[in-house]
Order: sequence, then C-alpha cells, then structure tokens
Amino acid sequence: MSDSWPFLFVGALLDALIGPNLIVPGEPFLLAAGYQLHAGHISGVIAVFLGGLIGDQSSYWIGYRYGYKDPVLNVCLLVPNFLPDKMTKRFWGCPR
Repeated sequence: MSDSWPFLFVGALLDALIGPNLIVPGEPFLLAAGYQLHAGHISGVIAVFLGGLIGDQSSYWIGYRYGYKDPVLNVCLLVPNFLPDKMTKRFWGCPR
C-alpha cells in the first residue's frame, strides 16, 4: 500500500503541469493520499504535495519563459476608455 507513492507523485505532477492537466484529474490522487494517511502512511501525502509543488513551479516557469511578454498591452486593456489620452499616456504608457 505505501509503495504506491510514485504513482501519486506522477499523478499530482501531471495534474499541476500545464497541458496534461486538461485530461488528468487530480482528485483521485488526493483521495488516495488521504486514504493512505488514514492507514498510517504519510508517504502518499508527501508525494502528492511534492508532485503538485513541482508541477505548479514548472508551469509557472514555462509561462514565464515562453509566455506572451507585452505587459503594456495587458495593462492598457484594463484602462477605462473614458479617461483622457494625456492621463493614460502619462500613468500607464498606453497609446490611444
């Protein structure tokens, strides 16, 4: 029972990783880790925690490294249209 931690780790990793998380549900792995914890084995909970942590950090790194890099455009989409052009150019650098 306690030697199933590699499956829990990989399942939590795939659930947290961008891409495979669309087809890999994470709840069964959390339920299995909870059942193992109830049986007295903490290795499943640690494996799910580390898999989720590494998957989340990897997804963040992928987005940071290969994601869209125009912060001016993102901020300019949030600026209301009723503000004067001089104000939007001065404070946010948004071309109108």
